[in-house]
Amino acid sequence: RHRAGTGHIGFFESTDDPAVAGALFTAAGRWLAERGADRMLGPLSFTTNDECGLLVDGFDGPPTVQMPHNPPYYSELFTEHGFTKAKDLHTFTGPVPPDGEVPAVIRRAARRALAAPGVNVRSLDRRRYDEDLAAVQRIYNEAWAENYASVPLTDAEFRHLSRRLKPLLQPDLLQIAEVDGEPAGFTLWLPDANQALSAARGRLTTCGLPLGLIRATLARRRITRTRASTSGITKEHRGRGLMAALFCRAQEAAARLGYTENEYSWILEDNQDAARYARAMGAVHTRTHRLYHRTLDTAPAPSPAPAAAR
Repeated sequence: RHRAGTGHIGFFESTDDPAVAGALFTAAGRWLAERGADRMLGPLSFTTNDECGLLVDGFDGPPTVQMPHNPPYYSELFTEHGFTKAKDLHTFTGPVPPDGEVPAVIRRAARRALAAPGVNVRSLDRRRYDEDLAAVQRIYNEAWAENYASVPLTDAEFRHLSRRLKPLLQPDLLQIAEVDGEPAGFTLWLPDANQALSAARGRLTTCGLPLGLIRATLARRRITRTRASTSGITKEHRGRGLMAALFCRAQEAAARLGYTENEYSWILEDNQDAARYARAMGAVHTRTHRLYHRTLDTAPAPSPAPAAAR
């Protein structure tokens, strides 16, 4: 879709040892070269629809749901083995006021959008869950089509993702914009499940008893942070203020549900429109994740000869 010959690497884990990391990169590079790749890009685990990048700035805060959180030395392991920056992904964090009120500039844009004929913004309807999620998939694939390194979510991938996220989804945090009855945009905010998981202290069971699971379940009531994980507007309806209306309704819902902070992540470093929206919502840049790339200049190792027939 973007550049033939690029392969992804991901799910990177390593001790602070250049030899260990180098062996992993060599093996991954050889595997990709055998399949015709001449460049590797990552970490992408698996694609931009999943976890992306290495955390390179903003280590002082806790990890957020679906965002990588790695030791600082990871970036050194990449650069020591010839990787260079491909793209930075920015995180913005801002407050959710108790009344859910958005800043004036967003409120005015939202009012103009909602005053237009045929425009409506509503929450996810659980009675038409599959239909609403299918609309979200369609809008997402269209809205993200030209984004850096993005690939469309297949039906199978989206079914898997929706099953995985269903326990986290709160209908009022998935807002859908409609124009003349047709879905035209959405924003999805997720409760930060990591706040609850930390209560398990690293173990869901102890001596066969689900003590950690119980602690995490109880801690869900104390989650205070949400993550605006993805949003999109179809090309036909951009420039109408629909995103302002979506953010307005999502923040009102977040406040009503008791959340006090929201993270906008991730935003491409050169996506100035998205960054302006985050800043207009009162958020500031708090973290940076980085994608790296490297040319594959090593010829693939020859495949072993087949074993003789017996």
